[in-house]
Amino acid sequence: MAVQPVSDLPAQTLFNDTAADLLAMLRERVGLRLWIVSRAKGDEWLAAVVVGQAYGIRAGRIFKWTDTLCSRMVTERVPRFAADVTQIAAYASAPFANEFRVGCYVGVPLSGPDGRLLGTLCAFDPAAQPAFTPADVAMVERCVRILSRVMHADARAAKQSKRLERTEAVAFCDGLTGLYNRRGWDQLLKAEESRCRRHERTACVVSIDLDDLKIVNDSGGHDKGDDLIRRTANALRAVIRTQDVAARVGGDEFAVLAVECDAEAALAFRRRVAIGLADAGISASLGVALRSPTSDLAQTWREADEAMYESKRERKASARVRVVSAS
Repeated sequence: MAVQPVSDLPAQTLFNDTAADLLAMLRERVGLRLWIVSRAKGDEWLAAVVVGQAYGIRAGRIFKWTDTLCSRMVTERVPRFAADVTQIAAYASAPFANEFRVGCYVGVPLSGPDGRLLGTLCAFDPAAQPAFTPADVAMVERCVRILSRVMHADARAAKQSKRLERTEAVAFCDGLTGLYNRRGWDQLLKAEESRCRRHERTACVVSIDLDDLKIVNDSGGHDKGDDLIRRTANALRAVIRTQDVAARVGGDEFAVLAVECDAEAALAFRRRVAIGLADAGISASLGVALRSPTSDLAQTWREADEAMYESKRERKASARVRVVSAS
């Protein structure tokens, strides 16, 4: 499994909260039964933030962009404040207007720093309304300017978040295998331990130590040793589930965290890892430990390490017995 960022940053929270507050104010001051901040992408028009109960439209609903009144507002020379939709042919002929029987419409585009259309602020009412006052128009346009500034800040924050994720990926990634390194593994255990405590989840750790890395390095050079390490990482990726995580925690040491495992599943998981390594021609010692309600994952890893070293000692003792018997 390749490294994924450990942090989990919330997206667009500031923008959505600000939009909801502004739409509620506009509905109170200007009227109209439904106010929406939409996101436009390709041929989709997403109702991202919705205030009001008219038409049964809820946040998250997607419409075909070319069917909407907003598409006509953006692409045609039509008023943005249409007190009576039936008097404006471009709006009256829009499939959205016919489906929902729109009587009054307000729409203003939301654009990115480069001028690219990102969405709209719009409002609808089933009944035609009196002409909008200059104060109404000014208030809507002021809210659009505020949302545009927040949207720009949101876009900058998203870029910074991506840069942070890339930085984390490098910091937490083992360059040779693409798995988590020791630093990433430590962070991962802390994060998963928090989830285990919060949601009463179970988990196990498998500790793995390669038997032959020193021999391979001495006989074939470090290129052969690096190849063995990469083959081990690939073998682990092939047998773990998507929700499990593997890490290279030392020169010839690996560890795997498996979530939602009881005692029986933990032993089965250890067997699967052992078979996967053996099938790849990799000799290794393994130990497994199950997280207990009175322990934590750091202790679980220590217990898995102890079980692994005990297995290594037993295998070495068994090998010595075979050598003595053969002689």
